[in-house]
Amino acid sequence: QGCIMKNLWEMELRRVVHNKGTWLVLLIMMMMVCTDGYLFHELSRDSGKYVYPNLFLQGWLPMDYQFVFGSLFRAMLPLFASIPFGASYYSDKTSGYIKNICTKVSPRKYRIVKYMVTFLSGTISIMIPLAFSLMLVLTYLPVLKPQPFAYQGLADYAFLRLFYLHPVWYSLFYILIDGMFGGLAAVCSLCVSDYARSRFSVLVLPFTVYLLGGAFLEQLNLSWLSIYDMVNPLQECPVNQYLIGITIVIGIVLTVYWFCFKQTKEDIL
Repeated sequence: QGCIMKNLWEMELRRVVHNKGTWLVLLIMMMMVCTDGYLFHELSRDSGKYVYPNLFLQGWLPMDYQFVFGSLFRAMLPLFASIPFGASYYSDKTSGYIKNICTKVSPRKYRIVKYMVTFLSGTISIMIPLAFSLMLVLTYLPVLKPQPFAYQGLADYAFLRLFYLHPVWYSLFYILIDGMFGGLAAVCSLCVSDYARSRFSVLVLPFTVYLLGGAFLEQLNLSWLSIYDMVNPLQECPVNQYLIGITIVIGIVLTVYWFCFKQTKEDIL
């Protein structure tokens, strides 16, 4: 069984690596990062346009409000995270692949491996472009600590001390946070696969809920509850740092229970 599980792990990881969707997402996101970096580099030559000139955080993709790419990334985050492997369970089910696998390993173990690999793929697909964007801006902008007058109104925001004292670590921490939410978006696609009628709906449903949920909570003045605002390091809306951690933990617990345990009770064969 141990050897079979190891082989299943390796096989699923190879499927992620060789999946065209994985490379398509990375290509699109890298193009966004490079375009945004180039435009910001050209703009930063005139430092007089900035309240606090040449601060590297201003050029990091998710905090760059000068161009559309940061907002586009935040809006598309669930879709970018889900495309690489989020619909793989649906494809396995409709193609009959599951029947072949479950003759060698139990359905629950198959689902656990599927969950872990899908979560990992969603996390990495978000973290790699954000890390590359950070490295890109650090090549031409100095690591300067933010000044209070440059970011007024952040007193009630998450990780404020880290933001002011260690801005690079703040960026790295948000890369991890966004990656975790990317992983959750990918496994949410797994959770709806048992009820979806097409691969398209598997990928789009979590993305739609993410956007509509954020818009609905904003209308109710409850943006601090919105994942759409939690993934934003620019923090246009105050977000409680503990709530971010609680949301991630609850999301993992619920999706693990739903996909790996509740659905396993049904005979997938």
